[in-house]
Amino acid sequence: YMKVDVMKKVYRHLQARIEENSSDQTLERMKDIGEIPCIVIDLGRTFVKPKQVVINLYEEDQIVPYLFKAPTELGEFKTLFIHLGASVNVTANQYAAVLESLFRETRGEKLHPNELRLAFKAVAGLFKVLQRKNDEPIDVPLYLPSSLGKLVPSCDLVYNDDPSYSERIQHFPRPFLVHLSVGERYTAHGHG
Repeated sequence: YMKVDVMKKVYRHLQARIEENSSDQTLERMKDIGEIPCIVIDLGRTFVKPKQVVINLYEEDQIVPYLFKAPTELGEFKTLFIHLGASVNVTANQYAAVLESLFRETRGEKLHPNELRLAFKAVAGLFKVLQRKNDEPIDVPLYLPSSLGKLVPSCDLVYNDDPSYSERIQHFPRPFLVHLSVGERYTAHGHG
């Protein structure tokens, strides 16, 4: 709790700076601060970057260690966190960033069951956000799970929407996108 208490003092100072001077220069400094892990979560055990924090996110929708609900005990700093780069609602970009992080960490190798579960959770969230408001740009590379159990750049994937073709195209020289129903079953049953 000591880290949380210290960080509350830091947050109060930063929030006061924004309230007394919301010039472009001050807001630009806040964005610079937002590039470092500066939001304390997990009762002070971890610091994360503001872009990994969502104000309105259910606990079960978190994708630890990539996407977090803003700690309720720090609710008074919601405005500050948004200035630092947190979002009010989860964005397509945040889900794409989760998938990109998983891809970088696994270096394109086959995902372990827990990594697969996290990837499917991020894909489901991504598609849910895109259905709600499909005009939101994604400004990070998008990686999606392939039938080989790896994350692959989305532009390299083929989607088979007709299972009757599966046998005829099984030797096609490109990876296939995992059908979303497989991902839904995987995350619903808590595999991994």
